[in-house]
Amino acid sequence: MNEEWFVYANGEKSGPMSFADLQAKVQALDPEATGTLVWSASTVEWVPPEKVPGLLDGSPAPTAESTPAEAQNVFNAPIPAGSSPPSSDTGSLNPYAAPQSASPSAELTPGGNHQLELGTVLDTGMRLTNRNFWAVVLFGIVLMGLSCVVAIPGIGVMMAISPKNAEGVPEPGFLAQAAFNLLLAIPMSFLIGGVMIFVLKIIRREEASVSDLFAGGPYFFPMLGAYVIYQFAMLAITAPVEYLTEELSPQWFVGQAFVIIFAVFIALRIGFYSFAIVDQRKGAIEAFGTSWKLTQGNFWSLFGLYIASVGIVLLGALALGLGLIWAMPMVMLAWAASYQNMAYGSQTLSS
Repeated sequence: MNEEWFVYANGEKSGPMSFADLQAKVQALDPEATGTLVWSASTVEWVPPEKVPGLLDGSPAPTAESTPAEAQNVFNAPIPAGSSPPSSDTGSLNPYAAPQSASPSAELTPGGNHQLELGTVLDTGMRLTNRNFWAVVLFGIVLMGLSCVVAIPGIGVMMAISPKNAEGVPEPGFLAQAAFNLLLAIPMSFLIGGVMIFVLKIIRREEASVSDLFAGGPYFFPMLGAYVIYQFAMLAITAPVEYLTEELSPQWFVGQAFVIIFAVFIALRIGFYSFAIVDQRKGAIEAFGTSWKLTQGNFWSLFGLYIASVGIVLLGALALGLGLIWAMPMVMLAWAASYQNMAYGSQTLSS
C-alpha cells in the first residue's frame, strides 16, 4: 500500500501525495529555504526532509512496516472534495495541524537569524489589520489616550526648565529633553510591554484585547532599563547637532543629515529590544544584543520597511487624517511581523 505524504514549505501545507511526488517537490525547493517539513503516518509528527531516508537522494520510499498502530486514522485518507481540512487541535497525527517545529515559540538558532522578506511583512501587516480592524483601532485609541495623559507632567516640567527666547517662548534644550525622557520612562515602560503582548498575539493569530495593554507588569524592570538606555542613546546621538550647533548654518544641515542617517541605523539595529524582552524574556542589556543579532544582514530590508512606513503614514494623513485610523495599526503590525520573520522565519507569517 502506498503511503501518503504531506509537505509544509514556504508557509503552505500540501498533500496528500506519493513519495515520488514528495521527492520531486522537496528537491525543487530553494536549498536556502528554511522551515520545510514533511509528514506521513510513519513519521507521526512533522520532521525535516533530511530525517526521512531516501527523500533527498532519490532512493525508493521507506517501508511503512514500523507505522505505529495509533497513527492509522482518518487523516491518512484523502479529504473529500468540498470538505474542510481536519481541525488543527487533534495533535501531531493531523497533517493539516501547524508543524510544531515551525511554531513561533521555537528557539532562535544560536548566532543566527532569518532573512527579512519585506513584501511578506507588509502583506501580513495589511491582512491582519483588515482582519482585526476594530480590535486594533480600539487598542490604538486607548494607547494614544493613555500616552497623552502620561506625557502631560513631563511636558510641563520640560517647558518649565527650558530657557525662553526673546518672545518668551520656551526652547527646550538637552537637559529639558533628558528630564522629559526620565519622567516618561516609568509609565511608557509599562505600556510598551503591553503593546508588545498585543501585537505579538495578533501576529500569531491568538486572541488579543485592549486588556493586554495593562499586562506588561512582568517585563517592567528590564523594559525600564532598556527604555532609558535607548532614549539617552538616541539623545546623545542627536545632541551635538540639535543643541550645540548654530541653527541654519551649512554645518547644521550637514550635521543633521549625518545624525539622521546614523540615528536611523542605530534605531533599526537595536530597536527590537522590546520584542526580545517580552517574547524571549531577555534582560535590558541582553535584549539589545538579541536585536543586533536579529537584524544582522537585514538592515536594507528594514530601511525599506522604514521608508514604506513613513509613506503609509503620510498617505493616511493626506486622506484628511482619517486614513491614519488604518495606517497606524498597519505600520505597527508590519513591524511586529518583521520581528516574527527575523526571529522565527517568514513561514510563521502564513495564513
